[in-house]
Amino acid sequence: MRWTKRKQMLESLLCDSLQGRIQINRVVYRQSHDQPSRLTITFDKNEIFATDDISYEREAYRLGNHMERSEEMPSLDERYRFMMDELSETESLIYQQRMEEANDKVEETLHQRGLYADHTIYDFFNYNQFSIEEAMNHRSEVIRAYAMLDRRLGMRKLQNMNLHQEHPLVQKFYAIRKTAENLS
Repeated sequence: MRWTKRKQMLESLLCDSLQGRIQINRVVYRQSHDQPSRLTITFDKNEIFATDDISYEREAYRLGNHMERSEEMPSLDERYRFMMDELSETESLIYQQRMEEANDKVEETLHQRGLYADHTIYDFFNYNQFSIEEAMNHRSEVIRAYAMLDRRLGMRKLQNMNLHQEHPLVQKFYAIRKTAENLS
């Protein structure tokens, strides 16, 4: 499906008070090697959320180097031995587990800092396929945050929500919705 159609569908799910005030924009750098992209969500022309492949990869690389120095991530020597098939089966499984844990930790840390890559929010592009309950309980904070702006989220439920334990992004979108609906 083309981006313009997805954008239309995503924006059509916004509550009436946010129609035209929330905009979703995406840029794909097609001439670049891996076609990195940037997605932004703006509220009254102010950016409230963004994904940026280039910034994300740069910070992931820096954080990975830091983790390698602090021995939270396998060393370059271990990675080389893994790639050259010089590890035993047990060592290989341990290596893979350590790399997965390190990569998960990097991704979680970057998300806490508000940095996202396009590939980490693929579910967002299919947001219209979720019921409002599925969206509000989704594992991705981006989906849960966008659900706060969804017209299917009723006023009564919106007023009775307690989001003190929720991700800051969800709280931010919740505050925008409450302000737009004059519920503050």
